[in-house]
Amino acid sequence: MRKIRDEQQAAKAAGADGASAPGSVKDPGAAVATAEGGERAEAGTPLAQNPGALVSCAFHIGREEVVVHTAATRHSQAVAPLAAIVAQLAGSSTDDLIAYINGMAKAKIGEPVVTKSGNVAAVRLKLDGEGDAVMVVGAGEAGRSSLGQERITALATSLADQIA
Repeated sequence: MRKIRDEQQAAKAAGADGASAPGSVKDPGAAVATAEGGERAEAGTPLAQNPGALVSCAFHIGREEVVVHTAATRHSQAVAPLAAIVAQLAGSSTDDLIAYINGMAKAKIGEPVVTKSGNVAAVRLKLDGEGDAVMVVGAGEAGRSSLGQERITALATSLADQIA
């Protein structure tokens, strides 16, 4: 997988209003990107049980916070280690989260799947080898975003296309 080249390009493709830039608009000193996984995953964590890696980054479009989590795992269901993050971003109930994870399991590579709340979309990514990879894009706060379902879908698709 390659690094996302341009959040501005993705924001434009999504038709999102406002300038975009790396980092949080609410917490400018926060890390722009983090990574974990491999041999350093703590025992009992999802990435230790299904070895892989997680890269997370943040940017903003206008005043809207956007987070992107990209996970690759050795076995299927790369979205599984991100379930708690999806639930938090989307404000999902347990039933909604289970339905969403099941929908992601059936999704084709490159096909975005949006949460019921409409502010989180995930796209399975193509890998050269075995395993599974997914990008989860969330905008706004717990189930609310000014971007709306159409724009979050377009944003996730554009970002995934940049690393595909």
